[in-house]
Amino acid sequence: MNENGVVVCVPNWLGDGVMALPAVGAFRKRHPTRTITILAKPSAGPLWGMTGLAGAFVALEPGSRGTFRAARALRHAGSDEAYVLPNSMRSALIPFLGGVARRRGTAGHHRRALLSDIVEYPDDVRSGHQWKEAMHIMRCPVETEPQMPLLTPAQELLAACREEWERRGLTARAPVGLIPGAARGAAKRWPAEHFIELGRRLADRHALVLFGTSSEAHDIGRMAKAIGGNAVSVAGQTPLENFAGMLALCRAIVANDSGGMHLAAAVGTPVVAIFGMTDPKKTGPLGTGHVVLRASEEGARDIGPDAPEAIACLQALDPDRVHDAVVQVLGS
Repeated sequence: MNENGVVVCVPNWLGDGVMALPAVGAFRKRHPTRTITILAKPSAGPLWGMTGLAGAFVALEPGSRGTFRAARALRHAGSDEAYVLPNSMRSALIPFLGGVARRRGTAGHHRRALLSDIVEYPDDVRSGHQWKEAMHIMRCPVETEPQMPLLTPAQELLAACREEWERRGLTARAPVGLIPGAARGAAKRWPAEHFIELGRRLADRHALVLFGTSSEAHDIGRMAKAIGGNAVSVAGQTPLENFAGMLALCRAIVANDSGGMHLAAAVGTPVVAIFGMTDPKKTGPLGTGHVVLRASEEGARDIGPDAPEAIACLQALDPDRVHDAVVQVLGS
């Protein structure tokens, strides 16, 4: 048994993973000699690889076979303690099957029997930002704000990102970035036509880079063409490390409530964050210097991906208001 080892089951979504970084970072500072093993889906691996916080990464593959493989890997590692940050049944089941003696997390999703230490959030954590929940689970004090930036891309990576932009004809060293997508549906996406209008106004004075996933590449490429000027789409063409490097090189980022928004904040770039009906008090960008624009004062943690009321709220958020916020961020 590796009594010096600890398993941290982290969220798989990019944004949720970024919001867990302060807790894992704080735990590392409090326990510098302990070996941290991160458990997550393979897609989360690059994020944690950039942090330098983990000694090992156990990839959680799909299906029951992936569950048992991950459990065997944890049993082989021999860690005696696990912090389970996600709320899913599977995230608690794997350290249980892996023979981890102490398993700490919340009791939701009928998993109380799989955990040895049930967490109840105090009022200040329950009503606060999501990063505080992970801090509480990992027994780290939540009185102070996270130390920013959470990620610092290597200089070699930044140089490679600059070279990539130059190959695409983008000569400006510090463009404005636009992230029009959001993985969880239209209820979190400011309309494409609004992004195009904003981009056209910004393109008079700034080079623009549009980011997105491979599934969004076609639509975002069309948006870049509609904006015209010095606008370039790199959607679907950037591994996560390059995505982080390019975000770090931008003067500012305009983004929906999304993983890209959180990653931009994590590398220290000021963000104009567009929220519909999700609650920025829970999931807003970490750090200072950001501007959060709310389309609705009715905040909720979980909104259906196609919720009509949320889509209508975002449609009503005027591009003039977002443009003014970008000017404010660039001038600060």
